[in-house]
Amino acid sequence: LYLLFCFFIQTVMHFVCSFVSGYNSITLHPPSISNSIRSNRNYTQNNTKLITMRSYRGRGGGSQSRNFGRTNNSSGGRTNPNTFPNRTPSSDPSQIRGNLQELSQILIRLDGASYPRYREILGCWKGSDYTLIVDYIQSDPYAPPSRVRVIIPHSTSQLNPDLFNAKARKIATCDFLTRQFADAIKLLSSKKYSSPRNQNWSAPKGGGISIEAPGQEILERSSVLIDSESGEIECRFTVSFPARGRTILGHDCAQIVCDTVSKIVSDSLIYANFDRKQCNDAMIHAKCAEDAEYLRNWLDSNCLLAFVANGAILPRASGSDERPMKSKNSPIIPFRSPKELQIDVKLPNSGVVSGAAIRQGVNLIVGGGFHGKSTLLSAIERGVYNHIPGDGRELVVTVEHAAKVRAEDGRSINGVDISTFINNLPFHKDTTSFCTQDASGSTSQAANIVETIQAGSKCLLMDEDTCATNFMIRDARMAALVSADKEPITPLVSRIQWLYQNRGVSSILVIGGCGEYFNVADCVIRMDEFCAFDATREAKHIVKQFESIEPLGNVDSERNVKPKLMETEDIQKTERFVVKLLDNFECKCSVRALDRIQFGEYELDLGAVEQLVDRSQTRAISDAILYLDRFIKTSVPSQTNQIAPNSSTTNHIASVTSYTNQFSMNQILDHFSTQLDSHGFDFLDSGSKKLGVYSKPRRLELAAAINRLRTVEAMTQKIDF
Repeated sequence: LYLLFCFFIQTVMHFVCSFVSGYNSITLHPPSISNSIRSNRNYTQNNTKLITMRSYRGRGGGSQSRNFGRTNNSSGGRTNPNTFPNRTPSSDPSQIRGNLQELSQILIRLDGASYPRYREILGCWKGSDYTLIVDYIQSDPYAPPSRVRVIIPHSTSQLNPDLFNAKARKIATCDFLTRQFADAIKLLSSKKYSSPRNQNWSAPKGGGISIEAPGQEILERSSVLIDSESGEIECRFTVSFPARGRTILGHDCAQIVCDTVSKIVSDSLIYANFDRKQCNDAMIHAKCAEDAEYLRNWLDSNCLLAFVANGAILPRASGSDERPMKSKNSPIIPFRSPKELQIDVKLPNSGVVSGAAIRQGVNLIVGGGFHGKSTLLSAIERGVYNHIPGDGRELVVTVEHAAKVRAEDGRSINGVDISTFINNLPFHKDTTSFCTQDASGSTSQAANIVETIQAGSKCLLMDEDTCATNFMIRDARMAALVSADKEPITPLVSRIQWLYQNRGVSSILVIGGCGEYFNVADCVIRMDEFCAFDATREAKHIVKQFESIEPLGNVDSERNVKPKLMETEDIQKTERFVVKLLDNFECKCSVRALDRIQFGEYELDLGAVEQLVDRSQTRAISDAILYLDRFIKTSVPSQTNQIAPNSSTTNHIASVTSYTNQFSMNQILDHFSTQLDSHGFDFLDSGSKKLGVYSKPRRLELAAAINRLRTVEAMTQKIDF
């Protein structure tokens, strides 16, 4: 009888709670959004029984709701996640919950309620010009901000089809609209309240709207997307919902979500509202990117590595500011091509442009200190990306597969074949699948070169200042003192022409102190007060003057290493196979900075990956590593891809824990590229989060991040051509 009585009471309470919940969901329909905020303030205050059954002071002093079935008071006001989920089950724009006026009224009714009740506005809301979708509500004011999207049909935006009729133009237009949205936020939505960390607990906080702010590069982003067929625009951003303590500020939130967002969308995303200058700027932005992309493809098909247009502004404002340098104390000298290197190229939008073309082979940039050598190399290094109009480097373009390489003391190396550069180590340590958790300068640079080539690079960029001296050069005096059989390092000067002749890997090097590279150089550019000159003939003449000195390329021939590698028919291809990336299958990750990713308790240092230019690229890399780790551990490769341990494999195989799922590094990178091209960035989170915080990393940067994981397990296998 007692159990039946309890069941009866529970059933009655369930119906009472259902009735109360339905009563509280009743909304009013004011004549306008702005009027609803002003005219209903007193109504809400005098009719609190429509919002809560009872209010009380919870921990910290915030007013909290005591609705049955909604708040677990024993847990300090935390909401039952099954009652108010953070994320809406369906964000399909066709499933509209109501209009923006109804959303405004709900927010006003929630004024003074506990913060978790913001989750009542999850879902799709129809506005006059766009659909607002609230995908995720932050758990409290101190948590990462809530995720919001707007979708604008082409009939409303009237976006010019010429802005997205080609891939390069569409990427540039999405980038332009992101910049427009960020600028509109600065004008219309300065933070009303301070950060929670700067005030006491009960002070007002939140109220900010944010989107990924782009830099000088035009990148493929997830912040703004354009459907190529329908012309529909989707913009993803975040809103920090305002609160006092953990109490909802409903009137302020209604003002932000319904009025401020509407104004920002109208000014930045609806092309029909653009003035003439904005329309021209959008077209210039798209054409600039299209010209750079056309030039990059043209370089690759004409056996060129880089193009630097006449008139380009190469110096930057500072080491941490990629904007062009402004003339203050010293004049800014535009780039001018040497006559020997100058070519003319006809672009689809800019017409014929002239500039210096750097050809395939071994290219040196020489000159005195502070004369612009590293400045030119830095511009070439960033030329793998398209730049915004006014940057000064719009037509400084480099082939997509160019990669900056440097020494990196202390990095981990796992299963990399560095025997081309380093072998005969003490105690017969194997270098065909080299492993260490604390690499030296020479071994790290050798591994960086091998990993970069294996990832697909055909152009190496190096600056003597950031390279290991003993890896770059070994003079005759040192060779006389330390015999060849005691020196495991074959210097790069002995291998750099071999890489080009046998592997098709070109190089561009800044050299300031090692003239032995003149012996192997195909082109020498001399920088003098930021002016470029062709010094190839002069360098070759100097080489003839020093013919009596034994070239360093012959040093390693004494131990019969070079003749073996120079025989084309004996060349073998090495492939790295990856078993796992991370130890913990479900570890949490966060991006600390442009060059820092936190995986659980382990921090990944990307400081030596110098061609990462945007923090959103780092976010994409972090989530890509998590995705690829799951892919490797849960997928079974085809039988032809599985490599079983045998006598021909390397010593490192013994330390690998499993051989069931082995994918080569190129298979992993190809899988990522295929998924990204097919599904966009949403595949990184199975499409459920709709994050707007990604931009596309290059294949080479993703490979560099994977190779630097201290938890990665890999091995090298030699495969005949």
